[in-house]
Amino acid sequence: MCFRMFEGEYNSALAYSRNCTYLCTKYWTMQITTISGFRANIKQYYDNVLLTEEPLIITKGDTGAVLIPLKEYNAMQRRLEVLRNQPLLKDIREATLQMAAGQLIEVTDIDAL
Repeated sequence: MCFRMFEGEYNSALAYSRNCTYLCTKYWTMQITTISGFRANIKQYYDNVLLTEEPLIITKGDTGAVLIPLKEYNAMQRRLEVLRNQPLLKDIREATLQMAAGQLIEVTDIDAL
């Protein structure tokens, strides 16, 4: 059984996870297992997460955890670092507005900047 899950609906996913093998979202399909199922097949789940680069939700009662590839975790940490840097975000917003307005500079020598 698959169902649609949108941001903020993780708790409802846990309610259905006991009956689901896969959770279909608008972003990706992720596999779901219980903590017992994970313990019994840890190598298979680990290898599958690395192969497919899709997250694995591991449930235990009304709580859960997510196993994701290290590459994805590092990318999320980099994005959080940028989002926490207010001066950088301001520069990005200004640059985006300048690009939209056609205010571009052609750079042929990066050292000249």
